[in-house]
Amino acid sequence: MGSPSTADVQLIPLMVAADSIDPEATVYAEMVAPTVDSTAVFEALWEDEEVGYAVLDVLDRGEAFRFANLNAAMATLLKDSLLEDSVHHEKDRAEDPSWQAEVLINTNEILGETLGTALVSAVAQQFRYPCDHCVHTQQSARFEACLPIAGETRWWQLKARPMVSVTGQVYQLVLSATEITGFKQTEDDLQAAIKDTRTLFDNTQEAIFIHDLDGTILDVNERVLKLHQITREEALRFSLVKEFAAPDSPTHLLSDFLQRAAQGERVEIEWPAIRREDGSEMALEVVLQKVVLSGQDRIMACVCDITERKKIAAEQRRLLDIIEATPDLVSIADAKGNSLHLNRAGQQILGLSEERSTGFHISEMMPAEQRQAFAATVSQAIAQGSWSGESVLLTRTGEHLPVSQVLIAHKDDSGALKQLSVIMRDICALKAVEDKLRDREQFLDSIYSSAEIVIFAWDLVEGETDTFRCSGWNPTCESSTGISAEYALGKTPCQIFGPEQGKAITGNCLKCIETSQPLLYDEEIVLDEVPTWWTTKLNPIRNRAGQIYRIVGTTTNITELKLNSIMLEAYGKRQAQQAKELSAALAEVKRTQSQIVQNEKMSSLGQMVAGIAHEINNPVNFIHANIKPARSYATEIIDIVEQYQKEYPQPSSILQEMIEESDLAFIQEDFLQLLESMRMGTQRIRDIVISLRNFSRLDEADIKAVDIHEGIDSTLIILSHRLRERADQKLIEIVKYYHLLTAVECYPSQLNQVVMNILANAIDVLGDVPEPEIIISTHACDDRAIINITDNGPGMPATVRDHIFDPFFTTKPIGKGTGMGLSICHQIVTEKHGGTLSVSPAPEGGTQFTVDIPLKQVSPRQGPRQT
Repeated sequence: MGSPSTADVQLIPLMVAADSIDPEATVYAEMVAPTVDSTAVFEALWEDEEVGYAVLDVLDRGEAFRFANLNAAMATLLKDSLLEDSVHHEKDRAEDPSWQAEVLINTNEILGETLGTALVSAVAQQFRYPCDHCVHTQQSARFEACLPIAGETRWWQLKARPMVSVTGQVYQLVLSATEITGFKQTEDDLQAAIKDTRTLFDNTQEAIFIHDLDGTILDVNERVLKLHQITREEALRFSLVKEFAAPDSPTHLLSDFLQRAAQGERVEIEWPAIRREDGSEMALEVVLQKVVLSGQDRIMACVCDITERKKIAAEQRRLLDIIEATPDLVSIADAKGNSLHLNRAGQQILGLSEERSTGFHISEMMPAEQRQAFAATVSQAIAQGSWSGESVLLTRTGEHLPVSQVLIAHKDDSGALKQLSVIMRDICALKAVEDKLRDREQFLDSIYSSAEIVIFAWDLVEGETDTFRCSGWNPTCESSTGISAEYALGKTPCQIFGPEQGKAITGNCLKCIETSQPLLYDEEIVLDEVPTWWTTKLNPIRNRAGQIYRIVGTTTNITELKLNSIMLEAYGKRQAQQAKELSAALAEVKRTQSQIVQNEKMSSLGQMVAGIAHEINNPVNFIHANIKPARSYATEIIDIVEQYQKEYPQPSSILQEMIEESDLAFIQEDFLQLLESMRMGTQRIRDIVISLRNFSRLDEADIKAVDIHEGIDSTLIILSHRLRERADQKLIEIVKYYHLLTAVECYPSQLNQVVMNILANAIDVLGDVPEPEIIISTHACDDRAIINITDNGPGMPATVRDHIFDPFFTTKPIGKGTGMGLSICHQIVTEKHGGTLSVSPAPEGGTQFTVDIPLKQVSPRQGPRQT
């Protein structure tokens, strides 16, 4: 391709190839600029076959980019990406020299074309992103592109530079391209090598830490992450003296270790650490050594977990210590029976020094008469792996010692005998103890067999926690229960005594095991369908491990004593019942006496009230009946006087004087009002009389359907003097909510007595209340009548409410209350009317009494009809 025209050169300044020019050379060029032909320099850069250049026009403010010019190197770069050049993708440039001419032809063809119309889509897209960036940011953009050249994938580094007009708009872009395929291949090879190295690093069996000379962790392998159960981020964030150490780690010596390793010394240390998953401690073997990585001195720590190895070594030391500390003889011999090791106890038992404790044949440790039998024992141990039993040991002094012996045969992988282990224990003392135990057993057996006390034993079945079987049943037990030992031994309590009694016996045995203490109790056992009683004591028996495996019991028959006790208990219950009945009868007598007194009082009061009402009623009726005609007469006389005044307006002096003295005008005005006041007074007296008669209801002693509101209102009239304001009490407001619309079958006078008592008690507690109030409400619920009487007093404590209806219970001072009022009210409501009388706290404070009786009485109730 030829060099660009003068017009083209003006579009591309010298800075186009700034990336490809050495900075020092650029400075030099600036210094000698007056003597340098810039056009020649540009042409030299433009014709460079290693660097491709292209100029793109910016169209529609960056919507499209058009090729304005490009050099041969750029044409070669884009050759295989042109839309029209698909034929040449299969050609080899070495075999087809015409490719240069074709490149020139294609270059001429794409001049004036846009990225989208000249290049394949994938390549055009790689160019478009940086071009868009240049247009919008007016900054250079550097990017890499993967472009096919002659069928091969080649990598190029491209840079787009914006050309900005005087108006601030990007009108052209200058593209430069340099091939970096070799660099990319080297980079890929390096990354692969790094990956392979990392794979080896992460898959080594040792945990490896890489850190600087100060101990800061720079890298770890996968073994570290698995060993400590952490993530790589945590590992790089952790500290050697904190997260990777235990309390007893030598952290104070770490700086010294690192310094020694930095000086080239191989430092081997043991480093305790803590496992993160369970907090347990592990032992680590650490080797520190200096390495050079990327030209920097680093410390590599190779870590091995030696926890199990230390455990094994400790276990071996512990076993060796046990062997040396045990009082038993422990000997190890080779396959021929020659002693290889004899512990200190064995040396003392046989009377051998440490130097003479090896090299002799183990058959020398036993009498001659037992050596043949010992050979058979060895053969048996080899066949079965081990043998245990008793034998006699021969000391160097010729003493015969009875021993308990264990012989163990150790074999190699082929099954051949490798060595023998012998453990012997001096059982002289044991033999003496066995003799003593044998004597004691005979002694206990004689007691067990001949004692007159019942003795039995239950053994806990091995592997179970609640199953017992009989292991002891002495002759006295046989004679007392009628059950033979042959039948009982080996059976469970349920099999011997049945499910119910067997369960109780098992439960007592379990309780004895639970408390680990002797258990004493009485129990009932049915023998031959006859109940018997026994006093039993259970004693827990432990094995050598301290576990209870047997329950031994002794028992005594107390049937006769128990029967006497039952009779005395029954007699005591009868006496207590009689005393309770007498007490109840006495209380009933007292209550009946009090009720009779109260009934008599109420009856006398009712008769007196009725008599007074009758006596008052007659004269009041007489007066009330005469007031009406008197008013009529007075009206007529006043009318006559007024008519005289009209016809004789000039009275005589004597008459005039009498008129003035008597104040005739006032008499005319006040006389009728006086008569009206007398009428209202007599009416008031009549209402009071009616209320007294309604309250007493002497003519209504039997059940009768009545309007209970009349009785309540009559009671309020009788108590009106206590509701009015006094010196020691404010006016008590009565609020009535009457919603009961039907008549109620009841004993009217007795129901009035209930209301009277409740209201009187309510008035008593309202003395100190600022705004005293009593609410009376009635309503029907299903087939029952409900009367609620609520006060806003101080309320009633629960302790008082629980006893408020008890006879003789009162909270009033002595002399002001008998404690029978509410008790009688409760009896009237519950017994006479088949209802309920209850007391409860009022919702807004105070106390509420509730009377609940049927609307209709099913049948006449027993008891007196009057109170």
